[in-house]
Amino acid sequence: MRHAPNVRNERKKRKKRFEPSLTKSYGHSVHRRYPTGEVVVGENDLAAQLRKHRDTVGRALNLLLGEQKVQKVPLSGYWKLND
Repeated sequence: MRHAPNVRNERKKRKKRFEPSLTKSYGHSVHRRYPTGEVVVGENDLAAQLRKHRDTVGRALNLLLGEQKVQKVPLSGYWKLND
């Protein structure tokens, strides 16, 4: 069964909106567990935790970088979650 082009576009839009919320919710749960420390996550670890592809997590983190909700750290593939 083939879907109309606008159905596919809607799915892509929903998926893109969902990506940053995955990392935000994960970041909030980690901050609740470790409220006083800085939280640094690895893309591979985060992808495994969320059961998502590493590229999906990377795109979400780059979107959050634009919103200044994360920062890249000197170690490749790792990000610091901002409050």
